[in-house]
Amino acid sequence: MNVRISAALAVAAALLVGGAHAASTPAVFTTNDFGFDPLFSSPDTIGFEFTANTRIVVDQLGVFDSGQDGLTDGHLVGLWDANGNLLVSVLVEGGTGAPLIDLHRYASITPTVLKAGQSYFVGAYHADFADTPADISYTPKVDPRISLGNYGLGNAGGFTAPNFIIPPRDYANFTISSVPEPSTWALMLMGFGALGVASRRNRGGLMAPTTTRVTQT
Repeated sequence: MNVRISAALAVAAALLVGGAHAASTPAVFTTNDFGFDPLFSSPDTIGFEFTANTRIVVDQLGVFDSGQDGLTDGHLVGLWDANGNLLVSVLVEGGTGAPLIDLHRYASITPTVLKAGQSYFVGAYHADFADTPADISYTPKVDPRISLGNYGLGNAGGFTAPNFIIPPRDYANFTISSVPEPSTWALMLMGFGALGVASRRNRGGLMAPTTTRVTQT
């Protein structure tokens, strides 16, 4: 295998094994970094509805960190389908240990594929609003791969899909992976391997045949 193919394989393998989160993009970009104390304080789930405009892969779920100085509590964050069925959830730990991207702290999940044209909910559970949501009474910047729907509460006093409409309050978020899925990498690696085999064959075909000199006595 020549040097170029070896290098390409090394790069592909490194990207496959390396973390995908460095290339992940927040679904919603919040610009207000201050919290808003809501009038309600009972346990509930706050988040928003959205539609996937194309097939996307969600790889992290997050919760808003007012002031970016750490979360007072840990928060369950979930992703639900349009019927309120929980697809995946994760606990974002309190403090400053969870990675901060934009104004949210995130925890990794098993990469979850969302279908184009389908609606979903994302929401973060709070017990007492020790960590306040952001007041975003404006049009936020949204990743073009999704369309933002209504903001809402779980309206059930627990960890449920936030499908009861409230004024805009940014609390939950998620990131969309910008790295090809493992199946795509596998196909790429197979392609590189085929190139390597072809390279060896071509190189072997160009080699001059060896000859044996016979000396007569």
